[in-house]
Amino acid sequence: MKKIISVQDLIKNKETIQSRKNKLYDIEIPDFGIVTIKQPTTALIAEATAMDEGSDQYLIYESFVEPNLKDATLLKEFECSEPTDIVNKIFKSGEVAFISKAIMSCAGYGKDLKFKLHDELKN
Repeated sequence: MKKIISVQDLIKNKETIQSRKNKLYDIEIPDFGIVTIKQPTTALIAEATAMDEGSDQYLIYESFVEPNLKDATLLKEFECSEPTDIVNKIFKSGEVAFISKAIMSCAGYGKDLKFKLHDELKN
């Protein structure tokens, strides 16, 4: 049985806890290759989810590390009028949804958390 986390546990594990939020992840996209993304911040996720349209593209554009989707030469070569246009120009629509979902998973969304009533945990 696992113990309930205390304030002392949080303080003792501060570095480990903080390092969980600054990770890079590799995502393999079939028929494309492996890309590297950074774990999105709460602010980025809030911005993306508040958008009426283009939220997946925005999340992908802002989260990619490699390849660098913000590269000026890349945007010019693909004739992007808006920087986030690059996402739809290089990925299929299904891939955009897959990548966006993967990015959200890296931030902890969609993960199964186990829970019990507090009294059950004590016994």
